[in-house]
Amino acid sequence: LTSSGTSDKNELNWNLRHYTLQSGGWYQLYLPMSQAGFSGGSVDLTCINYFRFYIHVSGNATIKLADVRIFHADEIKK
Repeated sequence: LTSSGTSDKNELNWNLRHYTLQSGGWYQLYLPMSQAGFSGGSVDLTCINYFRFYIHVSGNATIKLADVRIFHADEIKK
């Protein structure tokens, strides 16, 4: 996520290697801001304007993203 309008500048990022994802299923991932890495300066959370998702896979893969949201932790339904 970034507020710079491009990648690698004023960016928050998460390393998905910390998550165990198996093939053949849908997953809900919660990526807390407190666990994000920073790149290229601070992020203005009031004007996020660029989203990028990339993952390295081997072999054939189908990856789908759905219902991507940014929200305050208090809004997570338990």
